Amino acid sequence: MQYVIYEGRSSSGEISFRLTCRAIYMVLNRLGNRAFYNILSLKAQHYGKLLSLLRFELSRARYRQYNGRFRSLVREGEAGLSGIRF
Repeated sequence: MQYVIYEGRSSSGEISFRLTCRAIYMVLNRLGNRAFYNILSLKAQHYGKLLSLLRFELSRARYRQYNGRFRSLVREGEAGLSGIRF
């Protein structure tokens, strides 16, 4: 059984989507992997093997559903990346 954390409702009051613990885990895992990939790609010559593993993980079918949904959040995070230098 999955616990419902959040229910999104339409203007008519019908439930339009539910976020479960599993769904939240998948979203956070996807966004975390993307953040690590973006930061480590700044030093691609040092982290080549890890980057290829992260690239593979991000291309998996279970994460594709989140690509469009969180596109603006990812772009906003990438814009802040320009200030990070290590």
